[in-house]
Amino acid sequence: MGTDPRAEIVVVGGGAAGATATRTLLTEGEPGSVVLLSGEAATPYDRTDLSKAVLTGARDTPAALYADDLVHDRLTVRTDTTVTNLDREDHRLDLDDGTHLHYGRLLLATGAEPRDLPLPGRDLDGVHLVREWAATPALRDAVRSGGHLVVVGGGVIGLEVAAAARGHGTDVTVLEVADRLMGRVLPPEVADVLATEHAAQGVHLELGVRPAALVGDDRVRGVALTDGRTLPADAAVIAIGVRPRTRLAADAGLAVDDGIVVDRSLRTTDPDVLAAGDVVRIRDAGGFLRPRSEAWTPALSMGQHAARVLLGDEAPYDEVPWMWSDQYDLKLQAAGAGLDGLTAVVRGRFADPDGLAVFGVDDAGIVRGVAGVSRGARIGRTVRAGQLLIQHAVAVPAAQLADPTVELRRQIRGV
Repeated sequence: MGTDPRAEIVVVGGGAAGATATRTLLTEGEPGSVVLLSGEAATPYDRTDLSKAVLTGARDTPAALYADDLVHDRLTVRTDTTVTNLDREDHRLDLDDGTHLHYGRLLLATGAEPRDLPLPGRDLDGVHLVREWAATPALRDAVRSGGHLVVVGGGVIGLEVAAAARGHGTDVTVLEVADRLMGRVLPPEVADVLATEHAAQGVHLELGVRPAALVGDDRVRGVALTDGRTLPADAAVIAIGVRPRTRLAADAGLAVDDGIVVDRSLRTTDPDVLAAGDVVRIRDAGGFLRPRSEAWTPALSMGQHAARVLLGDEAPYDEVPWMWSDQYDLKLQAAGAGLDGLTAVVRGRFADPDGLAVFGVDDAGIVRGVAGVSRGARIGRTVRAGQLLIQHAVAVPAAQLADPTVELRRQIRGV
């Protein structure tokens, strides 16, 4: 590529947002030259497979992401490449191999990285994070070991790891400092269903507890708790959430607040720099900073939207975030920004074919969030309807929300 090449558009990050943006640029417009930079050695892949299909055994490797569309004469893909510095005045990226790359416009899709725990014993063998594909084979071996696995963290990733491990007959204990599973995403009614199912599958749940240390000689042999107990462990997984990769943006003087701050067109405080995916916080029309979304599907949709902005479409990004998780034969879905501070309206029962859903409504009766669970996929119909209600800010009487016989999509007609 030479010492100091230039590209019309550079995308930093080969995850869902970056890869989707690149594909959209190439398939929906004429963007000129595009360079996609990824810090991983692998070309873009489906990261959801790392805690699902690869661990369960449904796939040996994660599925490739847009393998055909990312082969193009206007595109250069550089893997195993880290951007060390962004010079906005010179429109220059400094790379870890000592070379530089100039851009016309830039998309930061740097994503998020797993949070670690600085516990005594953290460096012992057998302690894992759920991160990139290169680290997954060792985690897969631990999940399939049949020994004792301790998962620190009762969020979506930790529970998907636990479910996969139980499918291989591995003994699993989940530690969670909160008093319920997936507390940032799920209301108590849905979290209780999840806890009951994991317990029925043989997972040992330890709620409201804190790890104090990882113990062992060269390899982890147990997890010591602050209450004085030590749980046996042949392997441990730390799954306590993620933090946004904002260093590059912050060092370059872009606005950062638990994520890169962007407007509704996904532009940063520099008009030539956009950002998308797990790393961003969107400032809405009223000036409110929305929480970051750490789910796969919003990253895909933000990548598409950022590419269309780069191609000249200035429509605001207003898609309601949506997430899902597969654990055993349970399907969990949620939409919106959570249910905290809202009035909960319960619809159905978990034993029903359509499952259990909980809507969060504000003081005006407008639906702002929904979460649900079913055995099988039928909860999706209810949550998707809830997503539309949230998107259109529809007020629905609580009695109708709670009645499974009421067709919720009809409430949107005429909006």
